[in-house]
Amino acid sequence: MEIEAGGRLVGVVDAWFEAAAVAVEFDGQVKYTDPWRGRDPQRVLWEEKRREDELRALDIRVVRLTDADTRAGWPAVERRLRGLLAAPGPAVRQFTAVPRVRGVRRAG
Repeated sequence: MEIEAGGRLVGVVDAWFEAAAVAVEFDGQVKYTDPWRGRDPQRVLWEEKRREDELRALDIRVVRLTDADTRAGWPAVERRLRGLLAAPGPAVRQFTAVPRVRGVRRAG
């Protein structure tokens, strides 16, 4: 999903729960150990932090998952997600969530 605010793209999240305004991000190490587009790992980490800060400032709750979380760590993740999804997201939203078409940014 693409999260937009103030007429601009704030970020793209891997999974989205609309009613609760919960974004789920799946993190793999390759993004940080072998980044693309000429960025170094420190730059990638900084950009991720700033994007997540912007999402949270919009009252979007963010859950980050790794491969290990989908295995042995899943019971704890499931409890956390269930708790977050039990509470509605903000009544007044400063953002819109728009489906991303096949992983490619929409023309606009």
